[in-house]
Amino acid sequence: MSDETDETITYLLEVEKETWRPWSNTVPRQTSLDTRLRTLIEQDLRASQKEISGDEVSGKTVSVMATRIRIRAMQAAESIREDDDETAHEQLDEIQDIADALEQ
Repeated sequence: MSDETDETITYLLEVEKETWRPWSNTVPRQTSLDTRLRTLIEQDLRASQKEISGDEVSGKTVSVMATRIRIRAMQAAESIREDDDETAHEQLDEIQDIADALEQ
């Protein structure tokens, strides 16, 4: 269901709890979930509008990988604040793996 005005669309979103809760935990506390969703929509739109040559990684793939890096970085920062060095180290290793995959 959606409502439209001249400037906005209101859309009811239904997400399974097993997906929503872990995702919402990746959003920094100072950022509202609404703001984060809007940012993701805008990033997805920009990625879909990029023209990438056949030799390069697709814009959508780069966007997804950048989002994964961003999420892991936020999780690592939270782990550091909670003095959980082992988890932070694992998350930083994941960031490195994603960045390595982008270089290939």
